[in-house]
Amino acid sequence: MDKMSSGVITLAIVGKPNVGKSTFFNKVLNKDLSPVSETPGTTKDLFIDNLIYKNRNFKLIDSGGLKRKGKSKSDEQQYITKESLKAIYLADVIL
Repeated sequence: MDKMSSGVITLAIVGKPNVGKSTFFNKVLNKDLSPVSETPGTTKDLFIDNLIYKNRNFKLIDSGGLKRKGKSKSDEQQYITKESLKAIYLADVIL
């Protein structure tokens, strides 16, 4: 049996910083788990929660986002990038 029919499907929300990933994450879950702010870099760590939709189990991961290659890479941004890449690695589907 594959994950689509029996297991938990892991979805990662990954994209540019400060484009609404955390807002989307919170809205889908109908919770305020991930911090939301106008300030880029607010989400640093991964936020993970479970979702049941149409009798299917999903694990939803919110990430801090990825900047384009060549942009400034502070220690904080390197950490955020590492966490976002971890979300990609853990995911079955990337949004």
